[in-house]
Amino acid sequence: MRSQRGLAPAVEAAVIIPGLVLLVGLVVVLARIVMAQHDLDAVAGNAARAVSMARDASHARAVATGLVDEQLQGEGLRCEHTRVDIDAAGLRASLGSDATVSVTVECAVSMADVVLPGIPGSVTVRAHVESPVDKFRGR
Repeated sequence: MRSQRGLAPAVEAAVIIPGLVLLVGLVVVLARIVMAQHDLDAVAGNAARAVSMARDASHARAVATGLVDEQLQGEGLRCEHTRVDIDAAGLRASLGSDATVSVTVECAVSMADVVLPGIPGSVTVRAHVESPVDKFRGR
């Protein structure tokens, strides 16, 4: 009876191990995307707060872009390319009126080191945050 099951463990391993490798790889990819989204949300939130405190739109753009670059490096998030869109129209609102500014940050997170079939070379993660402008602050 034992001679009839001689190759069974090898066949079982040949079927199970590739499935486990794909499962672990998928967990790694999903974890990287979730962590990148979390970091990008924090960076976009900080940039939106910085824009809401700026005095004018040109200064707001410079501050936000510099802050995003600095914090992405600080978080260890390596983006293949980064895009920062700023809506600073709320800074031109009249004194005493409610206004908001917004920042959208996109980051292409590299997946080149994850060798799995069907996984793209990069995944674009996007964060959009709005921040209120102090309606009684001088502009």
